[in-house]
Amino acid sequence: MATSKITNLSILDDTIVNADINSSAAIALSKLASTPATLTGSTNNTVTTVTAANAISGEANLTFDGTDLTLGTGNIVFGTASKGVYLGVTSATASNLLDDYEEGIWSPALSNFGGSSESFIDPRYTKVGRLVTVSMQLQIGSFPSDASTFAISGLPFTVKSGSGTTYGTVPFRQTNITTMGLTFGGNNTVIEMYEVPTGGQFNYNDFGQSKQMAFVATYETDS
Repeated sequence: MATSKITNLSILDDTIVNADINSSAAIALSKLASTPATLTGSTNNTVTTVTAANAISGEANLTFDGTDLTLGTGNIVFGTASKGVYLGVTSATASNLLDDYEEGIWSPALSNFGGSSESFIDPRYTKVGRLVTVSMQLQIGSFPSDASTFAISGLPFTVKSGSGTTYGTVPFRQTNITTMGLTFGGNNTVIEMYEVPTGGQFNYNDFGQSKQMAFVATYETDS
């Protein structure tokens, strides 16, 4: 008997259909007829998932009421990297895409410092989109006279190229200079210090021995 492919076939209730089908299709059809899928678990506005062969379950922690999709516990995990959420819009608008968040510990170091008595306490960072916020406390003990430019290297992300210099102030300090500020030059990972209000270059002798400071600062990155 010749065989043909049947598509878009509608079968009414109580209709008997005679057809030649291959063995694998027959087995699948037999299973479908003899073992219908069974819904288990909560069913009140829950989103259903396949849990096993011929079995679906209403997920109690994932519900949709026609307006809001609610995740009761757990987190949203994307299948691939660099994906995000469009906030405040109803279409894929690039300027509303939040696709980058990261927090951690960065590794600061003093550049061209002649001593070895520095301590960095709680150097942390948070990155949201293109903005990076860094914080830490620095303590320096005794060291030989050092007129090298005071600089802290090791920023977690490179400062945005061509952005010029970003300025900030140090809210807590116990140094030889009454007021000090910090700068982030473009396309590098270094913080430099300067005197306020003169803007003069700041060196390790200006910081002083057995002194400390703490700061929180934010800069832009292309990373």
